[in-house]
Amino acid sequence: MTVRYDARAQAVEATVTLPRGVDTLALRDLSPYRRGTLWTSPDGSARIDETKLVGTRPDERVLHLRMDVHGDAPIEDRGYAPWLRFADGTVAVYAPMLLAASDSPIELCPRWVPSSAQRVIGYGHAQSTPLATDMARPEGYVAFGHPQVLHHGALMLVSDRGTPAWVRQRITREVPALVHRYTQSMGPARVSMLFVFNRPLPRGARGFKGDHLPASITLGLFGDGWSQVDPDSADQLTRFVAHELFHSWNSGPALGSPEGEALLAKEGGADLAKIFAGGAVLGQSRQAIWDAVARSYDTCLLQLPPDTSVATALQRRQPGVLPYACGAALMSALAVAADPADPARGYFGLWRALRQSRARHPRDGYRWQDLMPPTLAPAVRQRLEQAVAEPDAFAPKLEQAWTALGVQVQPVTTLDAGTRRVYLGKVMMHLMAADCGGTVSFWNNPDGFRLDQPLPRCHALHAGARVASILGEPLAAADPLALARQVRALCIAGKPVVVGYAAEHGQPAPADSPVHCTTPLPIPPAPVRLVAPPG
Repeated sequence: MTVRYDARAQAVEATVTLPRGVDTLALRDLSPYRRGTLWTSPDGSARIDETKLVGTRPDERVLHLRMDVHGDAPIEDRGYAPWLRFADGTVAVYAPMLLAASDSPIELCPRWVPSSAQRVIGYGHAQSTPLATDMARPEGYVAFGHPQVLHHGALMLVSDRGTPAWVRQRITREVPALVHRYTQSMGPARVSMLFVFNRPLPRGARGFKGDHLPASITLGLFGDGWSQVDPDSADQLTRFVAHELFHSWNSGPALGSPEGEALLAKEGGADLAKIFAGGAVLGQSRQAIWDAVARSYDTCLLQLPPDTSVATALQRRQPGVLPYACGAALMSALAVAADPADPARGYFGLWRALRQSRARHPRDGYRWQDLMPPTLAPAVRQRLEQAVAEPDAFAPKLEQAWTALGVQVQPVTTLDAGTRRVYLGKVMMHLMAADCGGTVSFWNNPDGFRLDQPLPRCHALHAGARVASILGEPLAAADPLALARQVRALCIAGKPVVVGYAAEHGQPAPADSPVHCTTPLPIPPAPVRLVAPPG
């Protein structure tokens, strides 16, 4: 198979030569994406099904495929985008969509062929000559174009030239520092090449999404709000990078990539790692680090459905933030149990021990319980297991475990900016779900909620607008808990909740939206402050 990118037509083209006597190739499943809608056969030589490729003529061994990439691929939770468009024109292709199924007797080995005006970047190489797929670890992205390529030892950083200069400089400075910290704490790991790309839409938004594959890490910045940011938002970028890098240590050949309840360790574990390692790189105080753990805990309780256990919630196709937020809070208890004086050291030591154990005795995947330190008291172990397994038990059982381990759980009366945004976001999610038939799609920016577009199912809300107030309360000054109570009361009474917008780009603000909701907004849990044992 050969793969090319036609920059003029903005299409990826692949040519497959079938072995003699073979007319069907079994391919890897791409769900939630659909291969049949992504690919066409311009000359009709192939029929493209979701998991197979079939020649249409008995005597035709050469199949021609084409994928239009002129727009941005949709982003799906728990899925890898089939292609990524960089602001500088580079296009990265998800290699596994061109690989044979794991049980196929025929192996496909794509050969990535750049044009005379391109370089091809993948599997640790950047070159103007054809690139062979690394079949030892083929899962990753391969890019065509001219992004910025930098080397730090064995690590390759590939940056979209359309990203703001400060982003590229910060990543160039901090990625090696994070890799060094993880290596010192847990031993060496093979760190994939890192792609950083910028998608400048939607306008007025700022968000990010990362993915980790054996052969590449992708860090996507979304929206045009990254040109100038406040220090706290810039620090979020560091923690975002720290999360994705950590997957080089808690996934891979030795540990696998577990799902279900184990996501508490895989994704939640990476979120706690970003709090500890990011905090160290940023020079944060011990209390600031535990404030970040508390925000994860608050977020978990806000998003956890009532009368549902964490374990049950994680079985959903799209569990959202639950594995990240709930997992980081849960893992923090194990970190304190491992080393009360230095929980970060204790936490990374648990991962080092698990990696060493799996190296000696290989097994497929792991459980979050595998990270429990051997010195953990049976009563604390029981509370942590109950916190995950039993409905409505996460808060009381985890707080009991924290208290037994010496972590103080204190009420909070004044919310920091990050916690305020999380709590206000919960109110906006409830209103948007009521107005848009269950659809929730907005960007929670420091200056308000940027509604996505298009929003065809919404009745009153204005797609693309920036929400600046709810019930006349400016979001920048609103008390989230008091506002939640007001919204709840109006929903119970069947009265509309007025959503206001900001004037932007020289245009007046859109008219206020009266949002009708009939389902009461759940009372949000009280936020907490965590104080770890003295170091």
